[in-house]
Amino acid sequence: MSSPDPNGPREATPAHRRLTALTGTFAAQVRIWHRGEEPMVGTGVITNTLELGGLFLRQIYRADPSDSPFGDFEGRGYWGWNPLQESYELFWIDNASPAMQLQRGNWEEEERQWVFRSPAGADSEGRPRYRITQVILQDSDHYLHKTVLRESDGSERPLLEIRFRRKAGR
Repeated sequence: MSSPDPNGPREATPAHRRLTALTGTFAAQVRIWHRGEEPMVGTGVITNTLELGGLFLRQIYRADPSDSPFGDFEGRGYWGWNPLQESYELFWIDNASPAMQLQRGNWEEEERQWVFRSPAGADSEGRPRYRITQVILQDSDHYLHKTVLRESDGSERPLLEIRFRRKAGR
């Protein structure tokens, strides 16, 4: 078996083309949890486009400041398939944090979802915690983004849930 070209594919592969399902402009209903609190709720819009020959999905998100506790929140993301790692990679930055987030994951065909896992620090005893993100294709016009924090004991608590609905005419 030959190894992947270190320069990567010059054309989109089936793994890249899977991201096409997320392209378009979507209305977003957002819920964010902080420990021990009811979720904060808001809305926004995300526009997802394929770029660089279909190799990467670019995301531009803006919260609606008129009904959102998140004010002028905005974020940018890129997704892509990394043939060297044989996994999807998701990169996200926003104006609520100085940290750049990188998550790595895979497509699960039976559940029609991407699942990403990334380190999220350690608990008070130094045991690792993880951020688990699922992006679930519900149908051609809806997808769901869920992020939980998995504690070292295996318990999980919700951090973020966004329900996306394709905007008409987009």
